[in-house]
Amino acid sequence: MVLTVINLALCVIVVGLGYLAHKKHKDMLSAFTAVGFALFGISHAVTLIGLGGKFVNFLIIIRILAYLLIAFALFMTISEKNS
Repeated sequence: MVLTVINLALCVIVVGLGYLAHKKHKDMLSAFTAVGFALFGISHAVTLIGLGGKFVNFLIIIRILAYLLIAFALFMTISEKNS
């Protein structure tokens, strides 16, 4: 449970930083990263309130979407640097 609380707190920090970066630079890369970590945060929050076992399939989908969003943001970064 302590690990889940730490993960949730770190997700909130990354979401906040992603929001500030997006607000300052108007880029979608930081927005995608923030949304991805927000999805991880939702997953951690569901687990913390004790509904993780009941919503396993939901959590799997949420986490897959989060990883895909962050991977897409990284791919966009790579694509921009090489073009």
